Amino acid sequence: MRLDIFGYIGDAAAELDAQTLINEIRAAGESERIDLHINSGGGLVFEGLAVFNALQAHKGGVTVTVDAIAASMASVIAMAGQKIVMPENSMMMIHNPAADVSGTADDFEKTMEDLRRVETMIAEIYSKRSGLPIERVLKLMAVESWFSGPEAVEMGFADEVQAAVPIAAFAKIDFAKASYRVPSNILAKFRDSKSEDDMTTKTMTIEKKPTPEKGRTKVDMKIRAAVNGAGLDKAFADGLIAANMSIEDARAKIINKLADDQGPDINRHAGDVMVMDRRPAELDARAEALTCRMMPGTKPSDAARPFMGASPLDHARDLLMAVGEYKSGMSRESIFRASMTRQGVFHATAAGGHSTSDFPGLLQDTGNRILLKSYEAAQSGIKPLSRERQADDFRPLSTLRVSESPELLEVAEGGEVKFGTVGEAKETYGLASYARIFKLTRQAVINDDLMAFSDFFTMQGRAAAEKEAKILFTLINANPTMNEDSKALFHADHGNLASLGGAIDVTTLGAARKALRQMTGLDGVTPVNAVPAFLLVGPERETEAEQVLASISANTVAEANPFSQRLQLLVEPRFGTSLAWYVFADPAFVPVLEHAYLSSALGPQMESREGFETLGIEYRVLLDFGAGAVDWRGVYKNPGE
Repeated sequence: MRLDIFGYIGDAAAELDAQTLINEIRAAGESERIDLHINSGGGLVFEGLAVFNALQAHKGGVTVTVDAIAASMASVIAMAGQKIVMPENSMMMIHNPAADVSGTADDFEKTMEDLRRVETMIAEIYSKRSGLPIERVLKLMAVESWFSGPEAVEMGFADEVQAAVPIAAFAKIDFAKASYRVPSNILAKFRDSKSEDDMTTKTMTIEKKPTPEKGRTKVDMKIRAAVNGAGLDKAFADGLIAANMSIEDARAKIINKLADDQGPDINRHAGDVMVMDRRPAELDARAEALTCRMMPGTKPSDAARPFMGASPLDHARDLLMAVGEYKSGMSRESIFRASMTRQGVFHATAAGGHSTSDFPGLLQDTGNRILLKSYEAAQSGIKPLSRERQADDFRPLSTLRVSESPELLEVAEGGEVKFGTVGEAKETYGLASYARIFKLTRQAVINDDLMAFSDFFTMQGRAAAEKEAKILFTLINANPTMNEDSKALFHADHGNLASLGGAIDVTTLGAARKALRQMTGLDGVTPVNAVPAFLLVGPERETEAEQVLASISANTVAEANPFSQRLQLLVEPRFGTSLAWYVFADPAFVPVLEHAYLSSALGPQMESREGFETLGIEYRVLLDFGAGAVDWRGVYKNPGE
């Protein structure tokens, strides 16, 4: 399929707009290669990026030919080609993005900050395609660099040089503009049929292809977007357009077509179509980019890099464009409202339910990423001591502890195999629910105020980890009573409590190890053989524990430290000034603590809904968690001194 980008790439009022180009890209079959010809001086940054991303996502691949010139954003679009071809007399130009701004000093500073972000984002695209270091690319952009076909190949911005061809198609570019510092030798390459004197003001002309009546084109664009969103083929869209259908009638036809093809599983809406289980990688990349913006220091993947400069409203606009619902000149408020109410084509929903709008769904994905990252980063030192399990509901959980297997007995020839008995003990605990609600106002989205959004989910991730740690700490610190014998977890009768407190040294650690090794099952005879694996201390004992566990070469056998690098040190600040310390066995073999999550919700979960009483989006963070002490045989406590 051939696709031409001849002219300025702007919004719907310009010669070319992203939505029209993207619709043509989507109209190509997934396996059909696109032969893209460029003769353009560039255009709006985000319109160009939308085209670039659509070309990169095209599975059939893209070959780019620069017929005469690819300047500014047109050169960025060219980087989407797996193969870039330039005739000897064609040109490519790269430079820094520019913007017109008026207002206060704050407005200028904000624009400068945004331009720097966009500048870096574009430089990364050039760098990845050319293999040049990004620092080199930024310098080339800063001085507005022009390359002929051979020079572009040499720099890595193109792959192949073709023989020079007569320039038959020209881009409509006013090279006299201050933003384009065209070298005189390059201006000399371009001529039109007019006089030589006219060259500097309007050096090239374009013979535009005839286009349909503008209003009809908009309807056709929406029809193609709806057909593409529903996963139907290009021929179906062609038929609807050929019949001059309205967008409303076309949507009804799409719904009927999907109902015929997929039966009762299709999710129907009065005015739109949302197809189940269609979630492209693009939304993951957008959510990742927003997460990286909200969590400084987080490195984006290659897929997320193109979206790093986009604000929430930029994403909202792009998602509206993807379904043909963006209108030129829409205000930030209008974009927000439309993105909140537009039925989703990317987010799945159950049949007969309500779809999730793409933009709120994108924010929910972003919040979940932040929530889980901060939750994982804030994990307590106690949690590795606890065995994890899942619960199907909120009923009390029973932990059956099998003490030991019965001894294997010799069976004589033809003899009877005897039954054995297994002793059991039972400890119980249950799940509880913990939650908080947060509202992201429409003002925060419109103002690109990501800090409140990021802070809430960061804090809630930490709060979830804190809640779990507090529950587990309380189990150890409160010394709960065990159901098995109605005695405390740490008790002299259990053989897991030192009679006298002492510092952490080889002697006291030896006593702890001996006590664990001598633990027996419920029959009081069979060894459990709990092997020490962890040393748990509070802040008061941390340095002392590190010194004891450090690997130091001994001069004599008597000075050797048998615990060096044998125990993993865990520090729990909630112990405060307590001098007590604990030795735990591996919970996978002899669990002392056990914690559980609801099987459908491992860790903190987030839900969202559109605000009703006030405009915005409400988020609820929910944690279903429970923990209990299930055995004493895998832990030893020294109260310290």
